[in-house]
Amino acid sequence: MVDNKYLNIIFMIIWVIVLVLTNIIGSYFEKKNNHKMAFITKIIYWIISAVYILSLIIIYNRK
Repeated sequence: MVDNKYLNIIFMIIWVIVLVLTNIIGSYFEKKNNHKMAFITKIIYWIISAVYILSLIIIYNRK
């Protein structure tokens, strides 16, 4: 995304925090037996992780 090395590291840390938060929210809904919301948060989790992996591939192919 950005050529600055430190900005890439901050970007990765933010993605990891977002992934952990969506996982925590999904497990919370599963404990409450709200399976529809748990399913939606799981889908959001997989979309975010796919975008994260794609952006990492793009970053490392640029260099």
